Amino acid sequence: PAAIAKLPNLSSLTISWTSVSGPVPSFLGALTKLTFLDLSFNSLTGTIPASLAAAPNLSGINLSRNRLTGAIPAPLLSKSADQIYLWLSHNNLSGSLPAEFAAANFAHLDLSRNRFTGDASGLFGRGKELQYLDLSRNAFSFDLSGVGLPEQLYSS
Repeated sequence: PAAIAKLPNLSSLTISWTSVSGPVPSFLGALTKLTFLDLSFNSLTGTIPASLAAAPNLSGINLSRNRLTGAIPAPLLSKSADQIYLWLSHNNLSGSLPAEFAAANFAHLDLSRNRFTGDASGLFGRGKELQYLDLSRNAFSFDLSGVGLPEQLYSS
């Protein structure tokens, strides 16, 4: 409901597993203190609204398991966030990743089971603090020849 836009101090919003349908509300970008948005496991349709980028503190978005289409808008997430959490799996999203993703410090990134294409090599490299990554069931390409990888890789 649009009444959510009248909650200026809202920092976290979870409306998940509720069968909510329709587009992702564009007014969510007006919530300046919002840091985490979870609308997963619903029936949302349409594109991810570019207006989400207007939420300056948004560092976590979970829109997994909906019926979203189109490309990821750029910019999408807070540039000032120490770590970014983004889950967009199990949708019908397509296109290349936004160029800003190469500079983003993702902690968790799940883009699985979509129709993404293009080079995803920018997600890898020295200085990245990625803890979880799932790019499966897409059509990405990778050119890791120019990517500086750490001297040691750890697995848990």
